[in-house]
Amino acid sequence: MPSLPHTKVSRVDWINAALQALTDQPIDQLKVLVLAVIVGIGSTLFDEFRAGFGGAQPSIEDAMAVALASLWAVPGDQPGWRGVFHDFAFDNWTVDLRLEAKTDGAPALRFDRLRRMEFTTPAGRSAANRAGLCEAGLVTRPDSKRIALLFRPEKRLTNSMVAFSDDAGLTWTDPRELPGALTGHRHESVNLPDGRTLVFMRDYSPLNKGNPSHGDWVAWMGTFADLEAGREGQYRLRLRRNYGNSTNSNIGDCGYSGVELLPNGQVLALTYGHWILAPGATHPNHPDGRGMPPFILQAKLDPKQLDAWAKDPAYLIKPTAR
Repeated sequence: MPSLPHTKVSRVDWINAALQALTDQPIDQLKVLVLAVIVGIGSTLFDEFRAGFGGAQPSIEDAMAVALASLWAVPGDQPGWRGVFHDFAFDNWTVDLRLEAKTDGAPALRFDRLRRMEFTTPAGRSAANRAGLCEAGLVTRPDSKRIALLFRPEKRLTNSMVAFSDDAGLTWTDPRELPGALTGHRHESVNLPDGRTLVFMRDYSPLNKGNPSHGDWVAWMGTFADLEAGREGQYRLRLRRNYGNSTNSNIGDCGYSGVELLPNGQVLALTYGHWILAPGATHPNHPDGRGMPPFILQAKLDPKQLDAWAKDPAYLIKPTAR
């Protein structure tokens, strides 16, 4: 696993990049970012979802958990997308969004067709509930005819899981576990011109003992076929060591990466984290100690250079005894 250089970015750069942090799939060069807050919508669209709160009006804190984790284009006469989010019971829901013209010609965004994700069999639903699937990250097959969602397993009983759809997210295969190389949280992907895929995530794999990058910002290099076959992929990169949180007992607080394929074929990725070790500070759950307050990093990756580093023993990180 190579470990890469990094650079610090300004607040303005991060704000611009964060505008596409929930989806990295370009749609006629348009980036759409939606926060589906249900408080005050005043319609019956979310009645089924509100039942999960006992029929009560959710609080702002509740509603803020309803950010769309991923968003993809769907066919239709008007520009439209389908998004996915999870609730506090770790049920995952999809909702359609369409741009429509108001009577004065101004664009309006309409939410429609809220539905709970249903898997192929009851066993799939049971597996999803047991794992506590959430924070679904989109990966699109290069021919755009199939999509995959990579899920965070919140209950930490399994590796990360994946489900596939051949109809733009109307129906889904049963979820199944991913290999350890893709086990983590907050997956964000980008397809490369050569047909491969880079998936960025927070490495969080407590079941995989000896993983030297547990809690760190990492990226996976492989293909969509690797996802379908359950293979480990080509290699993983540790983009940056991430230390214990500066204010609590958590570790590995990073991810939700903003990711963009640049015109020269390189990939730009940004995220936050505790990148600098606080001098002399210990942490209850990180072996190296507590980090300094978080800030934003960017990494600019050249796939050809990554391939070369992956073959160089000097860049490889070996598993550790845990």
